[in-house]
Amino acid sequence: MTGGLGADEYRYQFTAADSTSTAFDTIVGFDALSDHFFLFTGGIVVNAEIVGGTLRQTHFDSDLGTAMAGLAAGHAVLFSPNIGSFAGDTILVVNTDGVAGYQAGTDMVIEMKNMLNKASLDATDFHS
Repeated sequence: MTGGLGADEYRYQFTAADSTSTAFDTIVGFDALSDHFFLFTGGIVVNAEIVGGTLRQTHFDSDLGTAMAGLAAGHAVLFSPNIGSFAGDTILVVNTDGVAGYQAGTDMVIEMKNMLNKASLDATDFHS
C-alpha cells in the first residue's frame, strides 16, 4: 500500500492474519505525523524502536520471536534489523493477541518502506 499526500488511513478490520509472518503487508511512505492505523484491537502503546538484530527470510518467525521477546500485550514497536535478508528494512510489529512476545499468525507484521517521521510514531497513530 502506498499513501498519497496528506493524511492516510490504513484499516485492518478483522484479524492479525491479514498481515502477519512472511505474509506481511508493505506500506510505502507512512508519515507518523499525519497517517493513522485503524485496527480491530484497542489502544496501542508504542515502544522505543529496536535498532539492530537479525531478521532472515528463512528463519523469519523465530528471528522475530527473539527480537520481540520483551514486547508486551497491546504494544507495538519498530524493528530495524542490521543482519540478515531484512537488514536495513523497518518492520512494525503490533502485539494484538494479548500474549507477550511475538506469535506468528496472531500478531501483526508490517514492512514500512520509506517511512517519514518515524521517531514520531506513538499511540496517536493507532485507532480502533
